[in-house]
Amino acid sequence: MGCPLINAEDEDSDSVYDDFDQCPNTGFGLDVNANGCAQNQLDDDQDGVTNDIDQCQLTEFGEAVDTSGCSQTQQTTDTDGDGVYDPVDLCSLQMKNPPM
Repeated sequence: MGCPLINAEDEDSDSVYDDFDQCPNTGFGLDVNANGCAQNQLDDDQDGVTNDIDQCQLTEFGEAVDTSGCSQTQQTTDTDGDGVYDPVDLCSLQMKNPPM
């Protein structure tokens, strides 16, 4: 019988055929993953805040978060002890004064 027909249409021009595109209507020019999804369409930690604006990517499932995607615990966590809370710390694993 041969191979099944594949719809070769790509309505959102993200290079993923519509039949396989899990995120239709991706904005023009955005980078997408193999499923056709851009960061503004994904929510890896399932906290209701999309990856592109989520400042706390590893929120525990079910924790309440603010508009930046951070739970109360994450807002006051300073993993490296440098005085800068993790959500805004660009080097969250680098201590302020590492031992010599």
